[in-house]
Amino acid sequence: MSAQIERMSSHVRTLAATTKRTSVEHAPAPEPAEAWLRSTIREWRSLRPSVDVELAFTDLGDLPRLSVDPTLPQAIANLLNNAADASTATGASRIRVEASAGAGELSLRILDRGPGLTTSPRGEGLGIGLLISNATVERFGGRVRRFERAGGGSVTEVALPFVGTAVA
Repeated sequence: MSAQIERMSSHVRTLAATTKRTSVEHAPAPEPAEAWLRSTIREWRSLRPSVDVELAFTDLGDLPRLSVDPTLPQAIANLLNNAADASTATGASRIRVEASAGAGELSLRILDRGPGLTTSPRGEGLGIGLLISNATVERFGGRVRRFERAGGGSVTEVALPFVGTAVA
């Protein structure tokens, strides 16, 4: 237990230092939401090639835009990893990612077929990745919600506000 706590503390210190350095070095820049999200998922896929990702995107085009810095893709990657780990723990190797625009925000839904709302698929860990991802998304004015998925598994919803454009 103490080794886990030390590992978690070290991870949190590293992330805090990275976030502080990033916020000083890189002010968030508006980027096209769809291009940013596709790039984030493409990079994540290169790290988890054994996980099949089904994408269901509403065409967002060049507008609307999101305020983005290097910490936001990592937050989304953490959420994708959680879904992938949960699905593979139950023998599934597929997750679904849905993205659409509405009410001035990007709505992202990450669906898995894992054991449902647990800290981790095997009951291990402390859920620190979810906490850090949630804090990062909130820093951008967004929110993260998790709930049970019909038929088994869970859904992680991420809402990120658009900048510089009004979307109906």
